[in-house]
Amino acid sequence: MDLLSSKHGECIDRVQALIQNGLKQVPDEYIQPPSLRPTITIHNSSLSNQAPVIDLSEFHTNSLERIRYEVGQACREWGVFQVINHGVPTRLLEEMKDVG
Repeated sequence: MDLLSSKHGECIDRVQALIQNGLKQVPDEYIQPPSLRPTITIHNSSLSNQAPVIDLSEFHTNSLERIRYEVGQACREWGVFQVINHGVPTRLLEEMKDVG
């Protein structure tokens, strides 16, 4: 079994070993108590419940500063965003999903 010493001295299973042994549920020792979990604070009550969408169709024009600003805002406020008109072929995206 693949074990790892924790900072408290006891040995714990590596996640890889747990998965290889057919783990179906996350063991309690891997779950943070709710009081220690990060919380999300929304500063603007008018925010929608959809992640920002960033249009890259003007990437090769003088809009780089606007795109840079939008990406920065999305990262700061949401931590995620959707990119459209990026030029990556749909077939390649589907192939990436298949191997992922």
